[in-house]
Amino acid sequence: MSINLTSTYAPSGAFCPNPHFWTPGSYAPAAEAAAAGAAGFRIYNPGVLACYRDSFSTQEIETKAITLLTQCEKIPIIEQAQLDVYGATCVQLSKDLHSLDSHLRLGPLRGAARPCLLLNTMNSGSVFYTFFDYKAGCQPQKTNRVKEELYPIIAAADPQDAIYRIQVVDTAVGGYGINALKQYLWEIKDSYAQFRNQKWELDFRIIHATDDRTDIGNIERVKSNSQAGVFECSLNRYVVDDLIMDDCEGASGFEVETSNGRHLLKQSYKPGRFLLKSPDGARLVQSAALVTTFDELFSKSITEEMTTSPDLKQVGVVWQDYELKG
Repeated sequence: MSINLTSTYAPSGAFCPNPHFWTPGSYAPAAEAAAAGAAGFRIYNPGVLACYRDSFSTQEIETKAITLLTQCEKIPIIEQAQLDVYGATCVQLSKDLHSLDSHLRLGPLRGAARPCLLLNTMNSGSVFYTFFDYKAGCQPQKTNRVKEELYPIIAAADPQDAIYRIQVVDTAVGGYGINALKQYLWEIKDSYAQFRNQKWELDFRIIHATDDRTDIGNIERVKSNSQAGVFECSLNRYVVDDLIMDDCEGASGFEVETSNGRHLLKQSYKPGRFLLKSPDGARLVQSAALVTTFDELFSKSITEEMTTSPDLKQVGVVWQDYELKG
């Protein structure tokens, strides 16, 4: 069963490739690049709807107070540079996805929530991710539950053609989750007659950091054991300084709720605080809803990246249409 998520984002400015900086082999077909926006593809910077804004306040912090807060109160530190790199990565991923024709785009929760919601907005109308509960999904006791949730999603999107293209966008640390997911998809394909004669093409788009916890070799393993003409897997890795959500739990916006013996993944808007560091110093951020605060911070970083990028050209504004609906 797919999960519907409430998003605070809406498309704001419309951008197209700047033909003066486009080169063959980059993210846009030549004809679209030459058109420079009239009929070519567009991506959008995400804005946070007015009703969700101003979820936090900030306070300047002295150096001595930083040590006290982080060591005694265990308050997480978020670097502005980490947000900016993550934002630039989302822009690149959004560019890359435009030219990819997938029958089904999967977002395993929790890690995929923020990047997929951002991509849904940034590629408004051309990209849409279907979410499903993948909390601790690589654990053996979760296998049947995950496959039971995935099968109706996969069956509903089945093009009933010779080739079935499935894309997965997720974050990764150890790589166990995406490898288990690949195995579940293979088992589903192999278990149902409607899929057996199809060639499945799996496109994994994985965001990961490069710290000591990250197992790049295991992430790369998702490409192994492909079967030509039957079940083929490709992997594109997007490297960030930090996944951020792991350091500030409430920022993911999810919690596990137990109901009738089942564990359900629910959206949550928990308050909290963290230190935001930049070259100008540190600020203590007091948030009424951490997930919304990070929505604001990410959308700001992405907007800055897009408006200053030499290979993108702003060609319109659609914000008012979405703001009126909100």
